[in-house]
Amino acid sequence: MKIKKNIILAEPRGFCAGVKSSLKAVEKALKDFGPPIYVKHEIVHNKSVLKDLSRKGVVFAENIYDIPEGSTFVISAHGVSPDVQGKAKEKRFKIVDATCPVVKKIHKMASELSGRGYKTILIGHKNHPEIIGITGYIGGEYHTVEKRGDLKKVSFGKSDRIAIITQTTLNFDDTIELIDEIKEKFPGVEPRSNSNICYATRDRQDAVRRISEKADLVLIIGSANSSNSNRLRETALKKCPKSFLIENKDEVTDKMLSGALTIGISAGASAPEYLVEELIEMLKSKGYE
Repeated sequence: MKIKKNIILAEPRGFCAGVKSSLKAVEKALKDFGPPIYVKHEIVHNKSVLKDLSRKGVVFAENIYDIPEGSTFVISAHGVSPDVQGKAKEKRFKIVDATCPVVKKIHKMASELSGRGYKTILIGHKNHPEIIGITGYIGGEYHTVEKRGDLKKVSFGKSDRIAIITQTTLNFDDTIELIDEIKEKFPGVEPRSNSNICYATRDRQDAVRRISEKADLVLIIGSANSSNSNRLRETALKKCPKSFLIENKDEVTDKMLSGALTIGISAGASAPEYLVEELIEMLKSKGYE
C-alpha cells in the first residue's frame, strides 16, 4: 500500500500589501527615470527579489553619501529617519517614498507622543532598519527593548508618562506578553499603548500556527535577515519541532524530508510566490501531493 504524502499551504502567505506597494514604486521609478536608481538599505529583505532588481539597474546603498548627487533615490519599505530625508534633499535626489503605510503611521505616532511629553519604550531589534527609522521621529528619551531581560536596563520612573511602540514584524504572542510586563512595571504607560505589529504579520503567524499543528515538517521560505520570516519559523517551532527557514527549494535536504508525511509551507512577507511554486514542484517529484 502506497503511503500518502501531503503538502499543506498556509494562507495567507508571501507578499503583504506594503511589500507589493514598495516593489511597485521601484518598478515605476525604473520606468519613469531609468536605471540606475538607488535604494537606502534593501527595498525588502529577500535575496531573490534583490537579485532580480539588481539586474534591472537598482543599486542598494547603506550610506547615503555613496549615492551620486541628483540620483533617483527610493526610500525602502522599512522607512528612514527625517535626518536621512533631509540629507537626500541636500543632495538634490529625486525622492520616491516607498515606505510601508503601516510604518508611516508609526512614524507619525512616535512624533506625536514624544511631542506630548511621553517617554518611549521601543520594542524591536535595535539594528533593524525599521527601528532605526522610527527612533528618528522620537523627540524625547527612549529605550529599545528586544527581550524581557532588557527591561532591567530601562531607567524610567514609575510616575513617568510612557508610550510603547513596537516593530511591525515581531512575534505577536511574545510581544503582547512583553507589553503586559511593561504595563505592570510602569503604571504611567499610556493606557491605549498596544502592539503595532501589522495585521499581515499577525495573519501569517496565525496561518503558520494552524498548519504546524498538522505537519511533521514546516518549511518557511524567506531570507535569514527577514524579521517576519524568522518570526514565522519561531511560531512553527512551537507546534512542530522540525521547522526550517529556507531561501528556496535548493536548501531542502533529504535529511529534512526524512519521516515527513505531511509538510507545511509558508513564505515571509517579502518572499515571492514563484519560490513557493518551485518548492511545491520539487516536492511533487518526490511523491508529495
